[in-house]
Amino acid sequence: MESNTAASRAGWATLLAIIVIALIILALFFLEYLVIGFLLLVGAIVILALAAIIVTAVMIIPFYAMKGTVVEEGSYMMDDVKAVENERKD
Repeated sequence: MESNTAASRAGWATLLAIIVIALIILALFFLEYLVIGFLLLVGAIVILALAAIIVTAVMIIPFYAMKGTVVEEGSYMMDDVKAVENERKD
């Protein structure tokens, strides 16, 4: 018996259609939970993006505050920091 007949292909197409329709009905049944989950996911992504922006902004402030300064080797106290602008560059 040949397995690749028109009836066999129609049977598989029908079975696939039934499965797709069942999945659509299941998705519609749980649509409220899917929407809530999607909104929570979007909210979490927005919160993480805002946190990354805030952390980046806070991290950049010391870099700009210390820009154009030099520290003697071995001394890392803020009192020892001095501006480079008046020093001669070799």
